[in-house]
Amino acid sequence: MNNLQKLNDEQKYHFLLSALDEDEFLKFLQAFENFDREYKVRFDVTFKLSEYEFQNIPFNYYREIYGRLNFNELDASNFKNWFYVNYEAVKNGIIKPYYFAFTEKYKDGLKNITRALREYENGEKKFFNNVFRAVLRRMFGFIKERGRKGIYQDVPFSIAWWKYHIYLNTQDYVKNEKIIEFLYENSSFYNYLIEKMGFTLTVLAERKLLASMLDYVSENENEIKSKKKFIQKLAAASSVRSFGALSVEDIKDVIKGM
Repeated sequence: MNNLQKLNDEQKYHFLLSALDEDEFLKFLQAFENFDREYKVRFDVTFKLSEYEFQNIPFNYYREIYGRLNFNELDASNFKNWFYVNYEAVKNGIIKPYYFAFTEKYKDGLKNITRALREYENGEKKFFNNVFRAVLRRMFGFIKERGRKGIYQDVPFSIAWWKYHIYLNTQDYVKNEKIIEFLYENSSFYNYLIEKMGFTLTVLAERKLLASMLDYVSENENEIKSKKKFIQKLAAASSVRSFGALSVEDIKDVIKGM
């Protein structure tokens, strides 16, 4: 995947061009060094995704995605694994390669690639490079620019896996199916939460506290004005007191009083 990040402009052009055809796209990726040696992931599901569904994978698909990928947390934190998941998804007809080209502002991947190629031919590279980076972000997180944060926040299949994994980790302590719906519907909350769990030393990664917090917010979402500040307060509280000895209900009482 490092090779994809090092493509020159002409190679980027042919890469984006290949994304208009499934076979050409797969051939382009197969040409990379170590592909066969590293290619261990297998991924096939019973559904196919529209472009919109790929951008916002419906949570009723989460369970199957999670079950088809026999990943642990280490596996799911590896950008190469998500590259091969997406390779498999294209190969098995689950998605089209141009789906990867959506950006936050421009959601139509096919139009984005067509525009990027046209502008590049006219000597304009800004949008062209933005679309190229978008494709890498959706495929495996684009480590060079985003760091590992991109794995959890930019790769749709990874986002689905991690949301369902977080949900499963709460179920040993609370039985609340609203949690998975809440995570699905609140992407900004998920993004900030995953950063606190994975990129800072915080007790929010402790499962009972996490379960209590998600149980509380999924039931009292409308009472929380700023979910980001809510997480910040809880993270600060967890750094100065121990929640481990408390019950879920006791922790929720503490949360309610913050």
